[in-house]
Amino acid sequence: SYKVNTEDFMSTDITVLPRDAGFEDVLKVITASDDYEYPVVENAESGILVGTVGRSQLVHFLETHESQGPPDSGDKKALSAGTLSDTCSIEPVTFQLSTWTSLHQAHHLFELLNLQQAFVTKFGRIVGRVTRKEMRKTIEDLANSK
Repeated sequence: SYKVNTEDFMSTDITVLPRDAGFEDVLKVITASDDYEYPVVENAESGILVGTVGRSQLVHFLETHESQGPPDSGDKKALSAGTLSDTCSIEPVTFQLSTWTSLHQAHHLFELLNLQQAFVTKFGRIVGRVTRKEMRKTIEDLANSK
């Protein structure tokens, strides 16, 4: 388990939101997955992890903002415009793994801190996510291959 690193078993299929995400971006993300927490990055190009935002906040964001759709529907309620960072509380990421963190170290940290998931970064850029379930499967696979 010391030779297996997080990059060997992390999920790279993650959905991120840029700080300046608008209605359409948030709508696309929230309908594409049922995650309870989404990573927020500085911008789409940099991928620098700045925090997380909860699903409930994104739902509230959608309820209080309007789509930039056709302007001819004059019945629209007067909803506020704005971006994710303007109206949502972006929580700082207090814990993250490196791609070079060993499975043994990651497992120890998950147990010690009672984590369900952790984001994986490489030089500050988000590159994946590790869940307790993925880690358990990797440990079982290693144990069964002996």
